[in-house]
Amino acid sequence: ESWRITLTLPVLNHASMALFLVTGEAKAQIVAEAFGNAPHDGQHPCELVVPLQGDREILLDQAAASKL
Repeated sequence: ESWRITLTLPVLNHASMALFLVTGEAKAQIVAEAFGNAPHDGQHPCELVVPLQGDREILLDQAAASKL
C-alpha cells in the first residue's frame, strides 16, 4: 500500500516558506526563465508559487545558476 499527498497551488501559496532546490546545467535555462529575466513563452508552474504571506527561497548550484 502506498500513500499520496497532493499539494495544490492554493496550499503552496499559503505556506510560510516555499523552497526550490535546483541543481545541474540541464535546469539552467528554466531557472533563467522562471526566476531570472530570460524571455519565454507561457509560464512555468514554479512561477505560480508565490506565498501570500511567506517567503520564496531559491537555492541553486553554480551550474543551475549559470544562465542568470
